[in-house]
Amino acid sequence: MTEPAVRTAGGETAGQTLPVPRPAKIPRELSFDPFRGSTAVAAGLITWRMLDGPAWRRLLPDVYVHEASYLPDDHRMWCAAAAARSPKGAAVCGLSAAYLWGVDLLPLVRGGGPAVAVQLALPKSARPDPHPMISYRNAGQWSGLQSGGEGPRWEGRQARAVP
Repeated sequence: MTEPAVRTAGGETAGQTLPVPRPAKIPRELSFDPFRGSTAVAAGLITWRMLDGPAWRRLLPDVYVHEASYLPDDHRMWCAAAAARSPKGAAVCGLSAAYLWGVDLLPLVRGGGPAVAVQLALPKSARPDPHPMISYRNAGQWSGLQSGGEGPRWEGRQARAVP
């Protein structure tokens, strides 16, 4: 163990080296995709104090991503973050859904502007939680998303196409 360094009046150390902090331990489950902080803390994977550190980025309330995985213009990352925070019955829709299926219809962002907001359809019973990176739609606006009709049907957090 290194003894603490003695600092002089000028802030320099007097002949001893300062201890080097250990790098943060990053659980593999949290290394790549956005996750709910409360769920990770409850599972014992990380602490709230660690989430406040420089290794993590807060994307949305209670949604974090590892600093190395953070890309501000990565629409897939923002879709995953919105899905992690979305209520039951919500689904990524519109241009965001097309993007996740490999059809890039998103407008080009030039000059380092903000990324395009994720389009998220909510069931009528859900209340939107405003955020500049999420654009909410009422699922009732699309007859195919309503129960009992043809088209996609709600299955948890995803809509499944039904012929």
